[in-house]
Amino acid sequence: MQIESNVSSILVLVFSLTLLIMGVFFTVLIIIYFKKINLKQKESLNNILIGQENERERLSRDLHDELGPTLSTIIFTVDAIKTDNEENNKNKELAKNQLKESIAKVRQISHNLTSLSLKKYGLVNAISELIDSNKNGNQTFVFTTNCQNSKFIKENEIHLYKIIQELIINTQKHSEANKIIIDLQNYNNKFYFEYSDDGNGFKERSILNEGIGMKNIYTRVGLINAKIQVIGEKGFNLKIEF
Repeated sequence: MQIESNVSSILVLVFSLTLLIMGVFFTVLIIIYFKKINLKQKESLNNILIGQENERERLSRDLHDELGPTLSTIIFTVDAIKTDNEENNKNKELAKNQLKESIAKVRQISHNLTSLSLKKYGLVNAISELIDSNKNGNQTFVFTTNCQNSKFIKENEIHLYKIIQELIINTQKHSEANKIIIDLQNYNNKFYFEYSDDGNGFKERSILNEGIGMKNIYTRVGLINAKIQVIGEKGFNLKIEF
């Protein structure tokens, strides 16, 4: 009886260990499966966003290279019209001013769609250009970096540029800030980005997570596998490491 009891105990132990091993094995398989799914989803989302950016770049180039010069040509045509009628001359000047305003708007729309200098001259120059195009007299920009000669992964450049663009838009729309500070540093091929302003921040913490702009930022941060820290109670401060 003792032998049979020992055999039964061994069988139960072996069976239990087998179940445990099988459980661990299937758990690992499930984890690997979901990791692959998440990776494919991330790749698909990244491809969609990059595809959208490529389309914006094409549209931006068309606006910049075709519509802008066409409007400029119309200004020269209007200016070439000669008349001694004072009312007609006033209408000419009005038409020229409206065309000039249209050219400025086309350039701004083109720049908002994408930065052509991002592809030509790199991230640092594109950020400087973005700052110049958003100076409106109400805010002071401070941009510091040591990344003039740094090489970025193309997708990371695009996502970080769009993040900065979104942050500036949010600041100018909501914060009433007087100063915007942008800092981008490279230490041993690890990048540290910080954006801050002295505006009114977020009075409600939920806005920080529910705003469409912030959701877009979190999505892009996830796509470049970066770490993010956001503080929005007094002013606004965002840090990204990648």
